[in-house]
Amino acid sequence: MWCCGKIKAQKPAGGLFCPGRFFPAAFWQRAVCLLLPVLLLLSGCSPQPVHLQLYAMDTVMELKIWGAPDAAPAIEREINRLEQQLSVTRADSLVSQLNDRQTVTLPPDIQELLSFAAALCQKTGGAVNPCLYPVTKLWGFTTGSYQVPTAAAISQALSSVQIENLHLEGEQAF
Repeated sequence: MWCCGKIKAQKPAGGLFCPGRFFPAAFWQRAVCLLLPVLLLLSGCSPQPVHLQLYAMDTVMELKIWGAPDAAPAIEREINRLEQQLSVTRADSLVSQLNDRQTVTLPPDIQELLSFAAALCQKTGGAVNPCLYPVTKLWGFTTGSYQVPTAAAISQALSSVQIENLHLEGEQAF
């Protein structure tokens, strides 16, 4: 388990996903790591934190910001920017376009994130796999069609989630 403020991700049985988001924990850990230096710089000795509550990444987030009350809008913009690029529930996101087998141009931070995730997949023998969404989608959490998939459906979906199916060439991914 890793934790940053009130955002927690745990390893549920059968996968490495943040609750309600269906991305491998490595994606969100990397995204949070991009925000962590900003948050650390903003943590001062303010007696009262600024509270920020927002809905992003299919969950309600509650953040407390000490020492830099004016930073809340920038933090909210960054979280929303990451969601716009990485969400599987937004048809216009980079990840959704990749899931639809489109070629996309990646910004440098997302290039780095996907390269890191692909390398981690290789190093872990597939235990951390950024391509696993077709398998997790079977449970219906992002569609509202909740179900326990059959073993045959899981097996068929697993055949399409090989890291070799993700091609990263410079700023292009497909």
